[in-house]
Amino acid sequence: YGTTHYIPGIEYWKWMIENPGKIPQTQGGINLKDGNYYFFPGSMLRGRGGDWSVPYALWHGSGFGRRAGWLGLDWSSVFRVVLLEK
Repeated sequence: YGTTHYIPGIEYWKWMIENPGKIPQTQGGINLKDGNYYFFPGSMLRGRGGDWSVPYALWHGSGFGRRAGWLGLDWSSVFRVVLLEK
């Protein structure tokens, strides 16, 4: 996807959390405030134990919660990857 899309990382994750009223709908009209988990694969985080995680955001009704998911977890039907068209 790198040739046709930006693969956002922690910088977009941070902007999204700080500006929840400015978040555009994605292509196809998907609203990032729909209760799904949105992962930002352009960045990786490493915990104290050495495990690698991907940052994600989840809308909680009044704001985004931000966390990181361990890469060894099973992929759930509510998990999404954020890609931005160039």
